[in-house]
Amino acid sequence: MLAEALFWSGLTLLILILFSLFLMYLYVFRIKHPIGIITTTEYCQGIITAATTRVKPGDIALSRDLEKNYGLKFGDLIYLDGETEPYIFRDRMPPEWQQHADIYLRSCKAAEKYGVRKRMAWFVRKPANQN
Repeated sequence: MLAEALFWSGLTLLILILFSLFLMYLYVFRIKHPIGIITTTEYCQGIITAATTRVKPGDIALSRDLEKNYGLKFGDLIYLDGETEPYIFRDRMPPEWQQHADIYLRSCKAAEKYGVRKRMAWFVRKPANQN
C-alpha cells in the first residue's frame, strides 16, 4: 500500500516537472504559428507606419484580413520561408488587399526587382513585456 502511494506521488511529481519544462520551452523558443501561403511584394516609400513608428528595413505591412483572422498585433514577428530573420509587423495595407504582405526596402530598384511572390508565412507573438 505504501509502495503504491509512493509510486503515484512520484509519478504526479514527474508529470508536474515535465509540464513545467514544456511551458518553459514554449516561452523560451516561442512557437511559430502558420499563416499559410500569402502573396508578398516589397515597397520603398513612406515615412510613418500604421504603428506610428518611422518605417525602416525589417518592417512588414500586412493585409487587414491577416491581421484580423490571426489576431495579430503591431510588434508580432512574421517569418517568411527561405529567410532566417523575422520581419516586424508595424504597418497595415489598404482594405482592398487580401492575403498579402508588403516588405519595406530602402531601395525602390530592389523592391521593383523583387516583384510578386507566393510564400509561406508564420507568426510569433511579441513578448508581453515589449511595447
